[in-house]
Amino acid sequence: MMSFYHVANGTFIIFIEVVQGIIGSGNIGATAAKLFANAGHEVAISNSRGPESLTSVVNSIGANVKAKSVEDAIKFGEVILLAIP
Repeated sequence: MMSFYHVANGTFIIFIEVVQGIIGSGNIGATAAKLFANAGHEVAISNSRGPESLTSVVNSIGANVKAKSVEDAIKFGEVILLAIP
């Protein structure tokens, strides 16, 4: 999704929404999910333990983030962030 915002003096800001899939829910993965979600992107976060283990992460981030299996997060995302050790 692309949105255009007129700022002033003929200047426009273009916001492109990108669907993110994140593999890994540690410090880096969870922080990236929060930043992307707060910026308005749809995010799927996953880990090796399954989506059930991500309830607290998803609840702490709020809107725009979903817990999914690794396979589903890969299918979900236009961009995949691999945040694993």
